[in-house]
Amino acid sequence: MARGKARVNYLGRAGLVASQDQPDWSFLYEASTVKHPHYNIGDRVVLPDGRVFRYAKASGTVQTYKGQHFKKQIAIAYTTVLQAQAVGDKSLKIDAGAAAAVAEDELRGGYIVIYQSGDNHFQNRGIVGNTLADADGYTTIYLDGPLAVELASGTTPVEVFHNPYAAINACDGTYHQSVAGVPAIRATDGQYFWLQTWGFTWISPSDAGSGAVADERQLVFDSVGAVFVHVTGYTTKSYQHAGFLVDATNPGTDSCPLIMLQISP
Repeated sequence: MARGKARVNYLGRAGLVASQDQPDWSFLYEASTVKHPHYNIGDRVVLPDGRVFRYAKASGTVQTYKGQHFKKQIAIAYTTVLQAQAVGDKSLKIDAGAAAAVAEDELRGGYIVIYQSGDNHFQNRGIVGNTLADADGYTTIYLDGPLAVELASGTTPVEVFHNPYAAINACDGTYHQSVAGVPAIRATDGQYFWLQTWGFTWISPSDAGSGAVADERQLVFDSVGAVFVHVTGYTTKSYQHAGFLVDATNPGTDSCPLIMLQISP
């Protein structure tokens, strides 16, 4: 990817009249090892019915019937800036350390936190690109906005985080992961695909009878990305919110009808 910021595309927005002879948005239901020339990881598409999709990359096989999780962990662990940076600068240089093989613009769409505990002025910035790490493992990171406080060389700590959508994988049954969304198409390791993060969809239930009890509406994800009804007891109080049931349900019989997915609007 080249240096740049994530984009959003509102398909069928006001002024663009769609009809039967107009192109559809079938590209949302395609997976490929070749990146789409018009999109970069993290780009967002919004449909007229409110559904939202993010362009992502699979780090394993992902399925369409369950939530899939963010796989990436921290990109560059706690380190310090290599040179002084002034207020207004939009880049900084750091030692990538164990991540010295970081490729050019690999961190685009990621995030950096700059810790300055002395004056309690922490700075969070998005990453629009980075240079290829040199022989010493040094890389320059380009920010999505200027620095508000100057940085001291060798003493200002930072941490760098990958683009969250750069590695999406199936939930593996542990509770140490968060669901990123539901793939619009099955994809395998290394393929680019679209991940739904908001709007009407269907997800496999983890238990029978969802919505069969009065006022059962709110859903949460379990450890494999399926959904079940949130209850007030201890066992589900901290589970990740998934959305809510859309359809009217039948007392004593229902499972999981259409839902309103609510992760990232």
